Amino acid sequence: MESTISYILLTALLGLGLPLYSLLSGGKRLRRLLEQYPAYRKLVFRQSIIFQWVMVALILLAMSFEGDPLTAIGLGFLSKPVWVAGLLALTALGIWGAQFISISTSKLPKVAAWYRDVLHLIPANRQEYAWAMALSFTAGVCEEIIFRGFLFWQLQQYISLIPAIVVVNLLFAGSHYGTRKRNMLLAFLFGVVASGLFIWTGELWAAMAAHILIDVYSLSRGKKMLDMQRAQAAELPPDEG
Repeated sequence: MESTISYILLTALLGLGLPLYSLLSGGKRLRRLLEQYPAYRKLVFRQSIIFQWVMVALILLAMSFEGDPLTAIGLGFLSKPVWVAGLLALTALGIWGAQFISISTSKLPKVAAWYRDVLHLIPANRQEYAWAMALSFTAGVCEEIIFRGFLFWQLQQYISLIPAIVVVNLLFAGSHYGTRKRNMLLAFLFGVVASGLFIWTGELWAAMAAHILIDVYSLSRGKKMLDMQRAQAAELPPDEG
């Protein structure tokens, strides 16, 4: 398969556009905005959901126009309803199980320190949590299609396997710019594992499932931490100073 003009343009849009979008919309600017206007967090979740699905729609439209099969980007499982149902069921099970996450009081400071760089992105109420779970599913599906699917497929037209894995996951890490260096490194390492799952199975299903569950757990644990901190603050005696 030779890259066409539409694929080249789409690869440039996704490969450069997503990290640039993260750079311009994330980081300190977004952190200050959400700290000053917490209600904006829900809008950020919604915008991210819409943006990612639009990018995936562009990929699917381009592939349909060029006549390439979805199996090329690991979406062969979409023709098997049981696998699609399984992904949805696994997501629902993960969200249900997240309610049983517990954090001991002694470990709360350590957990809070872990979430320090992404505290502005942690849902603080039920409405935000619902949108955060929708975003977890969206990111798990869309980011796998974009990075481990389409971009990886296109990069292999120009470079060999290992460099393609490195480059695509550097781009993936770059799209997480707003979460600081440590989380960008973790995104890169997860991306390498997800790439391995895709290469091993020939499908994106396992990578999507892992991505969704990690995001569900991380955001749910963060909300649990905030709830515990608020509960502790409510129990403190008034300041008499």
